[in-house]
Amino acid sequence: MGNKELSKILIATDGSRVSEETVQYALDLASALESEIAVIYVSDEPLKEGDHDISPGEAAVQYAVDEATKRAIPVESFIEFGIPAVEIVKKAEEIGAKVIVLGSIGRSGVSLWLVGSVAERVIKLAYCPVIVVRKSEHEEAGTRFGNMLIATDGSAANESAVRSGLRLASRLGMKVSTISINDIREIPRTNADEARAELNDVSKEAVTRVIHQGAILGLNVDPIIEDGVPHKEIAERSSEYDLVVIGTLGRTGLTDMRVGSVAEKVIRYAKCPVMVVRASEVFAPLDSF
Repeated sequence: MGNKELSKILIATDGSRVSEETVQYALDLASALESEIAVIYVSDEPLKEGDHDISPGEAAVQYAVDEATKRAIPVESFIEFGIPAVEIVKKAEEIGAKVIVLGSIGRSGVSLWLVGSVAERVIKLAYCPVIVVRKSEHEEAGTRFGNMLIATDGSAANESAVRSGLRLASRLGMKVSTISINDIREIPRTNADEARAELNDVSKEAVTRVIHQGAILGLNVDPIIEDGVPHKEIAERSSEYDLVVIGTLGRTGLTDMRVGSVAEKVIRYAKCPVMVVRASEVFAPLDSF
């Protein structure tokens, strides 16, 4: 798994109660991928010069640096002033980060880091995958990289997420399942059987494509096709996995990161970390991990 040119993982922290968990997850990922770490805190208020009381964000950055140093993981840190999402993405591009890791709840609660907030805006803007750390329901302590669930709707726009997920699974030696949901809300009352069959055909094609791409990387991908409401089915099954991978564009709205979208709801309700990959012309998914 060695890599001559180490990639970088960018941790975005705000000093909230989830910061330590986010840092530990990112460090575990860095160790597994043999990656370097960068950590950033962006203040939305002017930074004080000289001696001053250390803010929770600055303390979180120092915590990440100390923890990385203990593990002998190369680390650099940044404390910036500006619009958090913009500065985080800008720094990720500047250092060539392969992934951004952040928590799902910030210092002001869900409203800041999730719905219509920093996390959502980072996902909209980032050229690279974004992992939103959700506390796992597994009883075992520590980070697990055992099982991955890749959500797919068969659209070309979702290919970035599929390829990134498969490549990461290959690097980490994870078992992979792929799920496609026949959205029952799209089934009309008239000709219901015909409509259901059409949806099922699309889902079969979608999971088959993931299976074939996985085989190229030596992965055996297990297919799952369910009837239901996409975000509910994905979030419910997330308790069985260590990472859910989802795209931000596609037939079922996997891409549309407005409030109420599939990806946004999966992030909110998932029982494990979620990696969101935005479709982009400038993003080369095969180079992401």
